Amino acid sequence: MFARIRVDLGTRPDCIVVLERAVTELQGRYFVWTLGAEDKATQRAVKVGARLEGQWLIEDGLKVGDRVIVEGTQKVREGSVVTPMTAAEMAQAAAALAGDIVKPAAHAEKSGKPGKE
Repeated sequence: MFARIRVDLGTRPDCIVVLERAVTELQGRYFVWTLGAEDKATQRAVKVGARLEGQWLIEDGLKVGDRVIVEGTQKVREGSVVTPMTAAEMAQAAAALAGDIVKPAAHAEKSGKPGKE
């Protein structure tokens, strides 16, 4: 017999939770990209705690109000200017991009050659 148990171990003051994909691990150290003044990217070392359903508990390195880059972290570089978007704006941009994709015609014209359709 198996059971899946979820235990509430209480709250942890002064901790922030970020999406797992926002955290980069390199040789045992963890980093996140944040937006500083004038929307310039800065890599910041963080201390991670427990992993919670696709999210990391950040124990140190971030403070309330810091803007964390979640999408496109593989392309961002130190000091690069980033255009910040909310999740709703990202969804709207993705929908607009999907509408711009040209779909192939449902029926191609016949070439007139036998066996070719």
